[in-house]
Amino acid sequence: MTKAARPARVEPVIEHVTSETYTTRRGEADVVLYKVSGGAPTWPGADDGSATQEVSATELVWDFFSRCRR
Repeated sequence: MTKAARPARVEPVIEHVTSETYTTRRGEADVVLYKVSGGAPTWPGADDGSATQEVSATELVWDFFSRCRR
């Protein structure tokens, strides 16, 4: 049985959204999980009537890739 990973940081993003940052043992990479409390299984920021408008998943993904080196 493996131990569940614990986030290195948990931070509020906005009222119903938190981010959990997990770091590798060597600190080589971070994984950030965004949690929407009470959210539906939709793309956050989508204009479909049920998605949260508090954050935009598209902007979060763009921010991630814009920081990657070529």
